[in-house]
Amino acid sequence: MTRGLLNFIAGPVQKTQVWTSVYPRNRVALLVRNGIRYQNGGGVPRDYAKAYKLFRLAAVMGNAEAQFNVGTYLQDGVGTERDAEEAVLWFRKAADQGDVDAKYALALCYADGRGVPENAKQAAVLLTEAAEAGDADAQYALGHAFRHGEGVRRNYSRAVQWLRKAAEQGQVDAMFSLGLSYSRGEGVKRDLAAAEKWYRQAAAKGDKDAQHNLALLRKAE
Repeated sequence: MTRGLLNFIAGPVQKTQVWTSVYPRNRVALLVRNGIRYQNGGGVPRDYAKAYKLFRLAAVMGNAEAQFNVGTYLQDGVGTERDAEEAVLWFRKAADQGDVDAKYALALCYADGRGVPENAKQAAVLLTEAAEAGDADAQYALGHAFRHGEGVRRNYSRAVQWLRKAAEQGQVDAMFSLGLSYSRGEGVKRDLAAAEKWYRQAAAKGDKDAQHNLALLRKAE
């Protein structure tokens, strides 16, 4: 870590001390990397407050990853006071830059009414963007939304489509839900062999519901 960043963490310094003592072209990336070091305890004592300060400095400079991290720290009250409304502002800044993690996080805020009024339709819009970008958790959540008609018209076929995409990436909740779809014949032709396949994969990852349903299927054979 450079002297400038050490000075920044220790206390107030002149702006020129911060900016000119780091690599000019890489200063934002350096702030993020050192924030991650303090977050994870990588070669330094773990210190969430210091990590938050570094992420926030990079976030103000427009770094999307840092903006997402600041939102997460504010939402969870880690390294700073909890502030759900400000967390949403930072998630939105990162999401507007295309950050997929931020889109998913912002979708959950709208789904749960954390920091914003609950809005299932807006949650579904953001989940769709993140799911189309390949985020497995968003794909599962979107499949769940289609299954239950949350923010979108209920559509079991679309639910299966997104659950499969997530399950194929190893998302355990999607594996269980896809097994359930096959066992019930929802959105797909009923196929107990396929249901057993997905239950087995979820069960291998420790999913208790999948283990239970798998045992029931085997008893019925």
